[in-house]
Amino acid sequence: MEWNCRETEHYLLYCRPESLAEEHLEEIGDWQEKCYTRISKALGVTMDKKIRLYLCTSREEIEKETGCPPCNGMCLDYDLIFAVYNQETQCLGPHEDAHLLSFQIAVPESVFLREGLAMYFDKAYHGKENRAYAAEWVKENTGVNVFSYLDNDQFYSLPEEVSYPLAGALTEWLIGRYGMKNYKEFFRTNGDAGAAFQQQADSVSAAFKSEMKALN
Repeated sequence: MEWNCRETEHYLLYCRPESLAEEHLEEIGDWQEKCYTRISKALGVTMDKKIRLYLCTSREEIEKETGCPPCNGMCLDYDLIFAVYNQETQCLGPHEDAHLLSFQIAVPESVFLREGLAMYFDKAYHGKENRAYAAEWVKENTGVNVFSYLDNDQFYSLPEEVSYPLAGALTEWLIGRYGMKNYKEFFRTNGDAGAAFQQQADSVSAAFKSEMKALN
């Protein structure tokens, strides 16, 4: 089945003829351009090619097009996004775009880092602020160093509704406390707190948890 295409300043938007995405393609393009501008300005990076965004009608179509498990949204390579857009699900916004733009800085091995920066731009998970999830997490994990989740096995040991917003809350806190320049060094070094913040990871983790605990 063919794809229709609309070009904007930073995107090539693809949709199926007569789909809901085609009906809303202009406003989708406007929204994604606003997201791109916000991410690009915050990170101080741009891309040298347009992002190809395929607006699929279902999770199953993403599976068919990519060969990956069905999902609402995903990025592939360094300029390609697949996202579901239908009556029930409109998987738009900054998340996948933040992945692609952050790859201009580095592609850290740690999923916690990659998802944390994307969730920083999302600000919330299913309508609930990232920090609210982090405040709940810290109540049950007083003895856990949050940087232990830089290890991918540890990250995937958590349910997504914990791991993603926790990573986003930590990223927001680190950027607020140490600034974007130092955070980008943290991102480049795959989570080396000593190199980025001149502090040991356990002391940084303790300070983060103390502030999250105060939210309860």
